[in-house]
Amino acid sequence: MLNAGVIGPLGDIVKATNSDAWAAFDANTRPNLDMTQQFFKNIDVTPNGKKKSLIHVSSAVVGDFHHNPIAGIYASSKAAFLALLHRIAIQEPVEIVSFDPGTIFSPGVKAAGFAADS
Repeated sequence: MLNAGVIGPLGDIVKATNSDAWAAFDANTRPNLDMTQQFFKNIDVTPNGKKKSLIHVSSAVVGDFHHNPIAGIYASSKAAFLALLHRIAIQEPVEIVSFDPGTIFSPGVKAAGFAADS
């Protein structure tokens, strides 16, 4: 199962520093790609004669651009990995299940300044 997440920086994408923006990709895109590459290197292409299965848990912001508009960099970093998964699914004999649950009011979400009813 693939799931990594760091929210931030929040606000307008063009006002974020380059280093802060890329930090989100380093946290949300790169580790999932690293794990996926290791998955393919270390497991038979068709274990027990069946395709490999990869489960990816992302975020509702990947497909809903109006949901949480201040989290554009986070959403983009999550969407970048989803785009990579689409390409991997074309290139490899694998079943990929990706789902994007809605917001869960966690301590991290609260610390980011969101209200329980947002």
